[in-house]
Amino acid sequence: MLLNSDGNGYIFDIHRASATWGAQWTRVTNYGYNDPMTWSEASIDTTQLSVRDNGELRKFTITRDAQGNWTFNGEGWAGGPLTFTDTTVTTFSQVVLRGTPNTDELFFNKIKLTADKSK
Repeated sequence: MLLNSDGNGYIFDIHRASATWGAQWTRVTNYGYNDPMTWSEASIDTTQLSVRDNGELRKFTITRDAQGNWTFNGEGWAGGPLTFTDTTVTTFSQVVLRGTPNTDELFFNKIKLTADKSK
């Protein structure tokens, strides 16, 4: 999740699938959100091996320009990125990682948040 100080912002979700639901997003309000999330308009292949099957860490990137155009893309994805436009929340001060009880969960490392105010 990318959130402001009040817990409002956006959540992004990845699944190991070649489907419109492979990459998803939705708005977050007061640290909560509703399922289902918004799926991509076209199929995105986000498949990768699980950690239990010797899957490796992968990189993904989330960008937003000054007009509220978002891009959510991952290393090795085919058919992406997921794109949408939303200007509901415009400032961000928190990164919140959310996991699930899935036993072959995806892993992330070296989380990095950068901001470029020039665009």
